[in-house]
Amino acid sequence: MQSLSQCIAEFNPDNDVTFENWYKRLEGTLNVDGLSLDEKSRVRLLVSKLHTTVFEKYANHILPQTPWDIGFGETVKLLTELFDKPLSLFHKSFRYLKLFKDEDDMMTYTGIVNKQCEQFKLSYLTIDQFKCLMFACGLQSTADANVRTKILHQMEINPEVTLREAGQMCTQYKKLMENSQTLQGEIFIKAIKHQTEKPQPQ
Repeated sequence: MQSLSQCIAEFNPDNDVTFENWYKRLEGTLNVDGLSLDEKSRVRLLVSKLHTTVFEKYANHILPQTPWDIGFGETVKLLTELFDKPLSLFHKSFRYLKLFKDEDDMMTYTGIVNKQCEQFKLSYLTIDQFKCLMFACGLQSTADANVRTKILHQMEINPEVTLREAGQMCTQYKKLMENSQTLQGEIFIKAIKHQTEKPQPQ
């Protein structure tokens, strides 16, 4: 199985490929060279070729089961559903801008930065798109998490959004959330007041 594994490229959606398309290339190899493998071995081989982040997302998705508890056909089905489309340019660019050095040595980190920058495709972005990405990257606090998600979603459906429009949109969204929280608070206070004002049994 080790020699077969060496012939199979790792699956990483960052490489602009869906799991379905990646598996189509692998399927022929499994059906010919991996014909003698039992089902559990085929599952182990398949899962071993998942990128670390892909494996983590899949493993979390199937809890409390583990990848080894699921049959080969079901594994392929679940992975196809989870990774049915490549990451968008905005999504990948946002991730690249959040890059930070972990415990890697400097040469390893240099290689990671070089690879990420090559995949960034900066020339494909307009100035406003880059500004909006920087705007979203700066929304680091937990309180701004929903706003960050909203602006990234807006950039997906409307790539022509400007920084000014993004700022206005986020301001309106924050006000809407604050008004909603205020209203919820008032309803809660009224409910408590109504409860305390009920006639007490004699």
